[in-house]
Amino acid sequence: LYAEVQRALWTEWDPIGLREMDPPWSVDEYDGYAAEVLRALNSGSGEHGLATVLRALESEAMGIDRPFAESLKAARRIRAVLNWRDDTSRA
Repeated sequence: LYAEVQRALWTEWDPIGLREMDPPWSVDEYDGYAAEVLRALNSGSGEHGLATVLRALESEAMGIDRPFAESLKAARRIRAVLNWRDDTSRA
């Protein structure tokens, strides 16, 4: 599951936009955030809770100022890709 979260961060979040530039070293750029995202999912964070985590990572760890709506879209996509349900389990 950890590897799936890492991949979802790369394919569904990518707040820096590295995927579009496609440098060979960038595929693991967000791996360091996977544990925090997985913790949020396992603790029962819904879409808004996960978006709050993503937004904090963007602003505090990366210095990026994006609208919360962008983090919410990414949270929804990540949960969909991982097939995550609101009861904190996978379908």
